[in-house]
Amino acid sequence: MFSYIVYGLALRSALPLPELAAGEGTTNISVRLGNVDRSWLKGGIEGHCFHACVDEAWLFWKEVGTFLVRNGREIILDPAPGVEESVLRLFILGPALAVLLQQRGLLVLHASAVVVDGGAVAFLGGPGWGKSTMAAALHVRGYDLMADDVTAVYFDGNDPMVLPGFPQLKLWPDVAISLGKALETLPRLHPELEKRACRVANRVSLLPIPLRCIYVLEEGTGHAIERIGAQEALVELVRHSYGVRLLHSLSASSHFLQCAKVVSKAPVRRLNRPRSLPALPELARLVEEDLAQPVC
Repeated sequence: MFSYIVYGLALRSALPLPELAAGEGTTNISVRLGNVDRSWLKGGIEGHCFHACVDEAWLFWKEVGTFLVRNGREIILDPAPGVEESVLRLFILGPALAVLLQQRGLLVLHASAVVVDGGAVAFLGGPGWGKSTMAAALHVRGYDLMADDVTAVYFDGNDPMVLPGFPQLKLWPDVAISLGKALETLPRLHPELEKRACRVANRVSLLPIPLRCIYVLEEGTGHAIERIGAQEALVELVRHSYGVRLLHSLSASSHFLQCAKVVSKAPVRRLNRPRSLPALPELARLVEEDLAQPVC
């Protein structure tokens, strides 16, 4: 068995998970191989689907396998024939782990986060919106990485706190090159994707950090940051929670209340920007200037 620390939890895994930081502790969660029931699948599923009840969730991808996430404590995987181990890890550390964190009562946002002046700053958006790009752009400017793609929030009383994820960024080749990364040293996340795994060797947060500010990414013709009202901010948090369809089928009211607590404590702003790699340094400076204002 392999031992790791992730999102503040001690994890024991039957598979090596080199993306994670090695560490020992009283086991909170486990990952193991096993036979997973697929009787809930209806007909010939060609893509992916999920099924869930209060304490268990089944996730299925035809080319990857079936995952059972149970009681916020374990992930059991039943791999598809011939699937590569790197692909399994991508799904273990993405959707399966996100569901497990949700089962433990955490708010899980589809966001990447860095630490600025002692507070976690999260970039929120859908796939391909630039969350990892923004986190990477600020990381190369000296800020600690908090989490990439899966940002987990718990509440210390009413104060939202962000848990540290694991030391990796997922970057498209052009982004990696623009940030000075040697592409030949970065493995592909998936054999059929160009996106690369960028291991972060330093400037990684290891402790929970108060959530300071959230930026909702939006494509525009120029760089601009605008404040958004509480109602619109709430919609954005609900919309960009990880696995929102699964959440709505099980715990819509508690999820809504978690999002509302975040909005009441942390400002949410819209970050408009064009898709321009040469403009990344300017965009990072704009965020720094915004965060330097007296009230964030």
